[in-house]
Amino acid sequence: MLTSKPDPLYLIFEKHLKESQDGYFDKPTFIETVLKDYLSHLKKYAISVPSELEPFVHEELKQQINLMLLKKTYGFLSTQQYHQSKKNQRNRG
Repeated sequence: MLTSKPDPLYLIFEKHLKESQDGYFDKPTFIETVLKDYLSHLKKYAISVPSELEPFVHEELKQQINLMLLKKTYGFLSTQQYHQSKKNQRNRG
């Protein structure tokens, strides 16, 4: 039976989303922060991107992070509303 490890990009995304729960963040800053941390993670494991491909890889990663954010907060008008919903769920459970 194969077991897969969680995607580091998703784990970093989740960490930053959870840390953002007490304050407002703008989407571009959030995406850049997640991207920066993910690229640092890759460097720790000596994974590099050829310099001529960096802009394309960065753009693709930004789109993936944006999509994760859209899917995670679907149905909420703001991230504050999303976090409040999560707090309410924990309080009921």
